[in-house]
Amino acid sequence: DAAHRAFLAWRTSQPQTRSALLHRFAERVEGNLADLAELLHLETGKPMPLAIRELERTVLTLRISSEAAENWINPAPLP
Repeated sequence: DAAHRAFLAWRTSQPQTRSALLHRFAERVEGNLADLAELLHLETGKPMPLAIRELERTVLTLRISSEAAENWINPAPLP
């Protein structure tokens, strides 16, 4: 199944690849925030401000995860 194949590819991908994909995903969510918020509102009944805030948190989470992958590649030196 497609989800399993995607998982197998993801688990063997390099941190640089994961970081880039997460960053690109964050950009796409942010770039389509209004449309995605409308879909979230229609599908769940959430008020638009709540749907927007949820998607903004999603973008932040994706960016944090992208940075974590970058830190895995270039860890900060220990004191």
